[in-house]
Amino acid sequence: MSVKTRILIVSDTHNQTFEIKDIHKTADIVIHCGDLSLYSDVADYQRVLDTMCQLPAPLKLCIAGNHDLGIDDGNFDKHLASKLDMNVRWGRNKAEEEVKKEFGPPGEPRRLLAAAAKAGGVQFLEEGNHEFKLRNGASLRLYASPYTPAKWTGRAYQYTYEEGHEFAIADNTQIVVTYGPPRGILDYTDGNQRAGCPQLYTAVAQTRPLIHCFGHIHEAWGCKFVHWKEASSSSTGTRRSARLKDSPHNDMDADKTVVLEQIQDLFAQKGDNAEVTQAKAAKRAEYERLGYYYTSHCAGDARPITQGKQTLILNASYDYSESKKHILQHQWPFVVDIELPIAKDGQKPCA
Repeated sequence: MSVKTRILIVSDTHNQTFEIKDIHKTADIVIHCGDLSLYSDVADYQRVLDTMCQLPAPLKLCIAGNHDLGIDDGNFDKHLASKLDMNVRWGRNKAEEEVKKEFGPPGEPRRLLAAAAKAGGVQFLEEGNHEFKLRNGASLRLYASPYTPAKWTGRAYQYTYEEGHEFAIADNTQIVVTYGPPRGILDYTDGNQRAGCPQLYTAVAQTRPLIHCFGHIHEAWGCKFVHWKEASSSSTGTRRSARLKDSPHNDMDADKTVVLEQIQDLFAQKGDNAEVTQAKAAKRAEYERLGYYYTSHCAGDARPITQGKQTLILNASYDYSESKKHILQHQWPFVVDIELPIAKDGQKPCA
C-alpha cells in the first residue's frame, strides 16, 4: 500500500525568494537542497527562512550548500576569511567591518534556523539518514548531505576530488537530498566540464531511491528519469567509481532513461527553425506563469517510479547561471508527485 505525496523541491535561492503558487498549498513536503544564502549574509538566511515559514506544507526541510559559510560554524574563522576574500573578488568592495557585521557572530545562522523551526516548522538536516511520518499517513526515509567536491576547498562543506567523500545512504531510502550532483547526471558547467561526485553516483546507483534532488550547478537545471539495469554492471562500489571518470552511465538502461527537461532545451539553438524557437519560448512562458515545473510518477502515470528500478533525478537550482543573468533571472522549482509507503502503526506524524 502507498500514499500519493506531493513534494516541492528548490535549491540555490541565494538572496532571492521564490513566489508561492496555488499548487504549493497542497504540497506534503518542501525541500530546499542548499545555498540558502549567496554571501552567507544573515539577511539572506532570514529572507529564505521567512519564505519557507510561510509555505503551508506540513513538512519543510533544508540543508546547507557551499555558500552557506556561516552554517558550517565549526570553521568560522576560515569561512569569515573566505567571505572577506569573496567581497574583493566578486567586486562588492565593502568595508571589512561591514562584511563582518553582515556575516554575523559565530552561530547566528544556526540561531535563525532554530527560530524558523519554532516559528514555521522548518527543519534543518545535518548529514545522515532521517525518517519521518507524514501527515498524509506516508512514511519517508531520507538521506541528506551538504558536501561537494572542489578543486579549491575555500567554501563550506567541501572536499577535494582526491579525498572523496562517503555518502552512507541507508537501504530503502526514498529520497536523497544532496547539495551537489552525482557524476555524469545534470552536472555540466558552462565550461562544458562535469562537476559531479563519483562517490555520490556510486551511492545512488547502489541504493536507487525514488528521487535524488540537488542543485549547485546552476546551468544544469533539469530532471532526468533514470531506469536502472536489472543487474548491476559492477559488483563493488570501488570498481564502479573507478569507471566513472570515463563512463558514468553503466548502471542505467539507456533505452528507458529519459531527460524530461533541461535548461539548454528551453532556448533557441543554432539550426532551430521559427516554429521550434516559438515552442521553446512558449514552454518557458508556461513555467514562468505557473512558477514551477510539474511532473508525476505514480501508478497509472506514463513513467511510474518503483523503488529500486527507477529514480527521478532533479537539479533544482533556482538561481540562473551568472554568465546568463541577462537572459533569465531565475529558474523554477519542481513540484513532484510520487507514491510513498504507508507508515507503520505507532509512528508519530511530523508536527
